[in-house]
Amino acid sequence: MIAKQHIASAAEQPREPQNSSPVDMEIFLEIAGNEERMPEMAQRYSEQAREHLVKLQKAITAGIAADVKSLAHKVAGSSAMCGMNAMAVLLHELERMRHERQLADAARVFARVEREFARIEAFFANNLETTNAPAALAGIEETKS
Repeated sequence: MIAKQHIASAAEQPREPQNSSPVDMEIFLEIAGNEERMPEMAQRYSEQAREHLVKLQKAITAGIAADVKSLAHKVAGSSAMCGMNAMAVLLHELERMRHERQLADAARVFARVEREFARIEAFFANNLETTNAPAALAGIEETKS
């Protein structure tokens, strides 16, 4: 119960401080296994998260609560496992929005998810040699149709 209260109160904060790292590098390095694998892991995380976030955005727009919960759960799990703690908190908030009346706030929370994902991709681009360039989800959605 305390964890849920902590997650909910953290998700209601205006936004994460921009000077904090969006990636806990100790956790990310542990998951990658070694520094050489970190760019590959960053790319894999970004590609999978981007794919699920596009679907999540569509589910929010369509008001499909079960899909919102399922997709948010998937990305939250991989985000938490890889050390993207602020991203995981926001996605857990979306995951709990399973009743239609609560989905009204989902678009607002999703906008924060988009900003956090952009911070993660920028962090990877600036700190790891990856082939991913930060991109807005809307631009990605247009190219994937």
